Amino acid sequence: MKKLVKFAALGICLALLLSFDNCFAFRVSPAKIEGVEIPKGKTGIGVLHLRGSVINEKIKLFPTDIMMDRRGNLDFGRLEDWKYSCFSWIKLPEERLLILSKGKTKELEFKIKVPYNAKPGEYYACIMVEPTEFTLIELETGGAPIALNWMNRIAVPIIIEVPGRVRKLGGKVIDTSVDVGKEEIKILATFQNMGNVIEEVRGNAQIINKTDRKIYDVVTLKALNPSAIDGMGRVFPETLRDFEGIVKRPLPAGDYEIRVAFDYGLKVRKARARTNFSVTQELAMSLKELLTLATESEFLEFELKPGGMVIKGLGITNLDFQPLRVAISILPEKIPWLRITQTELNLKAGESRKIRFRIKIPRDEKVERSAKIVLTPERGKSITIDFIIEEVVNPKNQ
Repeated sequence: MKKLVKFAALGICLALLLSFDNCFAFRVSPAKIEGVEIPKGKTGIGVLHLRGSVINEKIKLFPTDIMMDRRGNLDFGRLEDWKYSCFSWIKLPEERLLILSKGKTKELEFKIKVPYNAKPGEYYACIMVEPTEFTLIELETGGAPIALNWMNRIAVPIIIEVPGRVRKLGGKVIDTSVDVGKEEIKILATFQNMGNVIEEVRGNAQIINKTDRKIYDVVTLKALNPSAIDGMGRVFPETLRDFEGIVKRPLPAGDYEIRVAFDYGLKVRKARARTNFSVTQELAMSLKELLTLATESEFLEFELKPGGMVIKGLGITNLDFQPLRVAISILPEKIPWLRITQTELNLKAGESRKIRFRIKIPRDEKVERSAKIVLTPERGKSITIDFIIEEVVNPKNQ
């Protein structure tokens, strides 16, 4: 009797839901299947749960490859002769067309059969789930009705581990450059995954003045279409991923060295590279006029009840290499519910400080309102922080 390896689904959602609203999208769970070991010559069994969103929605399923290009775009086309593909291992039942009913769930059992000649390692594919017909969506925009034919597709990524081999970790920086423009300085770097598993890669770049050897800035290098807020990018085996970062501090004229470092291999390995660039006097003055301040956020939203109050601080940093005087004002002027503790702030070079503000909503007035705090430095452009106040909405009893 053939031995079966039953497995559970782990991980976070990588599914693509191309829809204006969730009400037009059928549901598929699990969203991703990973952490599954199937020895060569054995068969694993998985189950997908599909839940309909409209009456008699016809769905088709088919396996395909999954790949991410160097700009972070996912591709679900077939990849010929890719040695990390498990596309051909996925065995769907003959019934690949399903009719889903609204609010009801169907189960689809499928198999993954690992061939006897499979080499140990990690393999990738996905099951695509998509309707056979477009869904008609009727909307109203600017008072005019419109009708759209819409189709949402869901990809369920599958990562299979064939045991027997130690993971190979390797990576390097294959290209580093600096794009010096009149409005910003952009650092570009490309990481190459030389290992046999997907790497989660994070990067940064130190900017060092070659005259005084001082670090003038440390820039986070974010993957294009990053996988996380901190700019981390997933890189498939033996592929490339592009990263970029913007220099936030106005640099004085001079010659600089960029030191790029990528963390990978669960942050225990690094790939490094260096390159040089120069800032002319003309560019230094241009950058100083563009940006000398940074704030923790340029959009603040609070939920309050009538009579509610909040006291907070907002961090401001002087990016310049000289002291900076900053004027602080509120728009519209003289609104009673928003107060700031000071109207002027003096910051040393590179210094960060907080300005305090208080929001207090009268009990007899509606809560919803908005305002702005404007920071005007003596050099460089102003920064506007938007304040949006919403009324607390109690969730309905379930």
